[in-house]
Parts: sequence; structure tokens; C-alpha cells
Amino acid sequence: ADKAVRYPFGHGLSYTTFGYGNLEVEEKTVRFTLKNTGTRPGKETAQVYVKKNGIRQLGGFQKVELAPGEERAVTVALDDRAFQYWNTDLHGWREEGGEYAVLVGSSSRDIRLRQAIHRPDGIPAPAYPPCPGAVTREEFAALPGVQYPPPRKSRPFTPDSPVRDLQETLPGRVLVKILRRAVGKNLGGEDVDRLVDATVMEMPLRSMGLSGLFTRQQVQGVIDCFNRHPVRGMSRILRGRRKP
Repeated sequence: ADKAVRYPFGHGLSYTTFGYGNLEVEEKTVRFTLKNTGTRPGKETAQVYVKKNGIRQLGGFQKVELAPGEERAVTVALDDRAFQYWNTDLHGWREEGGEYAVLVGSSSRDIRLRQAIHRPDGIPAPAYPPCPGAVTREEFAALPGVQYPPPRKSRPFTPDSPVRDLQETLPGRVLVKILRRAVGKNLGGEDVDRLVDATVMEMPLRSMGLSGLFTRQQVQGVIDCFNRHPVRGMSRILRGRRKP
């Protein structure tokens, strides 16, 4: 809005006054001198702003304590972000080349020093555009510099394995249907199927013992069966039946 305000950004009060001078800008390094021109000791927060296309943003600052009449050289290092803006189309930080103004002062409106600099062509756009939806395994692996992790081995199944892993087997798909029906009976409302899937698929196998369908020993028996130990598994399932 560029309107006058009572307390601009960076505003502060002091019992003394300060003078700025000798501004030098080398790439991303800003140097200047700061002097206490008053009669009392004080602290000044010297601020460096970067301006482009009428937009000013804080690039860095340095807090300096000076005795009366003392002068000191101040250095403020700027990073790349000081010259960048958020590009909403690319969904990333972007820099424009061209003329910039480096401003130094005690607040965003009290500018004491300024110097024009030239920045080279902006930082190139990302190597790949943002993906609007889900990314397939092939698309993710094709991105530059990406190494897709090897597939996680689901076997041997353990009590902490998610129910989702069982769907790799035919008996597992049958068991998932049983669990869906059991959990769905306790739920109501709209979109029950999606809610049941989200609940069931991420459950660890040990949670089947909490549903009342199986005892803890039977759960381990089911896991044994899926791990290709049917004799041991069926033995545990039969011995783990609840007594009437």
C-alpha cells in the first residue's frame, strides 16, 4: 500500500543516534560502517533490504552495540533466498535476473544507504513440473537423482505386519473380507466401506486378537499358516479356541 505508518517494520527507539556510511555490496555480501553519533551508549539493529519491482523484503540484519562516538564496520551476508520469490505456478522459489536495489537502514522506512546491483539470469525452473496427483512407481523412479528403494519384503509375517500385506496371498484376501465384515458391523454412517478399508488395512495382525474373532494363540496360529507352517498353525488355532 506504501502508506505512512506510525511504527514501520524494524522500528525501534534509542537514547542515542546512529550514522550509516561507506556502503559496499559484493555479490551477496553487504558492508557498511555504523557510528554512534550521540552522547550515550546504545544498540542499533542495522537492517538490509533487497528491492525488486517495487517489492522490498528483509535480507538480513546485524545488532551492534556502540559507545558514544564509536564507529564500526558491519558485514551482513545475504543468502539466495533474499533475492527469490515464491512462484505459485512452479510451486518453488524463483529468482529473476536484472537490477536490484540493496537498502540499508534502521527500519523498513528509515533507509540510510542504497546501492543498485545486477543479478544474472534467475535460478532455472525445477527439472520436473509439480505432479497434480498420485505418482506411480515408474514416474517416481524416472525423476533425476532419485533412487527408488527396493520393495519391502512382507514375509515372514509377524504380529506387527499390517493386514494389507496378507492380500498378497489368496487366504489373506479371504481373511480381509472376514475382517471387513466384522469391523463394518460396529460402524455406521456414510462411506462405511472406505472407512473400513482404511481401518482394516493398516491394522497390525496382533489386533485381530482385540476384535474378539481370535485369541492371542490363534492369531499366532494364523500367522504361522501364512508363513507356510500349516501344521503348527492349525495346532495353535485348535488349542487356542475359547472354552464355552
